[in-house]
Amino acid sequence: MIQNECEESDINKEVNTDEQPITEQPEQEETETPEQNNEAPEEAPKNTAPDLTEIFKNKQISGLIEIPKIKVNAAILEGTDDSALQYAVGHYPGFGEIGQAGNYVLLGHRNYVYGHFFRNIDKLEADDQIIITKGNNVYTYSVTESFVVKPEE
Repeated sequence: MIQNECEESDINKEVNTDEQPITEQPEQEETETPEQNNEAPEEAPKNTAPDLTEIFKNKQISGLIEIPKIKVNAAILEGTDDSALQYAVGHYPGFGEIGQAGNYVLLGHRNYVYGHFFRNIDKLEADDQIIITKGNNVYTYSVTESFVVKPEE
């Protein structure tokens, strides 16, 4: 009985008789695969990154700064000399401490070659976050306004 039901069902009927049968495959271009060299180089390339241990040796890391909108994630060093600002953001000594009343002044370059941490600072808008971590404390600030100070001001 089951056999007869299967033979009489719609599943065995031809669905579309207007379709043309496929008689040949479309032509395909032959391409050569380049040879791959999976051998390791005889000598490993030299590390060109600066030795940050030596650079930070005489510096005090006072915290971390994160600005998600412009993808900043950097150490904050005490001081603003060239060696500090090339590899980190500098805290201007004598201008307040994070978490205390008053101004907390950070410096950083914004060019592409030398200390680029604040390169896109002009893209910050109201309500963007700046997060400072010092020890176990996290301080979150919101940008209230953004403006350019001219060199003569």
